[in-house]
Amino acid sequence: MMHKKSGYKTEAKKGEFQPFPVGASEIVLTSVTLSGLVPADRVLLLLEIGWDKPLNWDMGELDIRIRRNSAMGPVIYQMTEGCFFKAHTRTKYEESGQTGTVSYFLTVASPELKARIVGPYGLEGAVYGA
Repeated sequence: MMHKKSGYKTEAKKGEFQPFPVGASEIVLTSVTLSGLVPADRVLLLLEIGWDKPLNWDMGELDIRIRRNSAMGPVIYQMTEGCFFKAHTRTKYEESGQTGTVSYFLTVASPELKARIVGPYGLEGAVYGA
């Protein structure tokens, strides 16, 4: 039976920052670092991003990635989201087999400048083990 060994969350709530545009260059929204991992542990990552489209586009588009170990590290999760006005994206990713201390970075990009981060956004990591 697995139980929660540890967890960490970073977030920015809506209204705590000015909305900002997302362009072709990847932007790091936030990161979490989990330590004391052993190969049998399961890591669960929960991401959340509130965003909308700029007024000059009919549809918004946002590329979302989770990278391991650095802001330019390997992409372990990737998705592209679309919206007609605004969106609140929430999803999860799970992995195992990591050891020691591992950092995860939540990044976004929008190659045609079709997205704005309005909040909230966050990344939560939890470690489950025996």
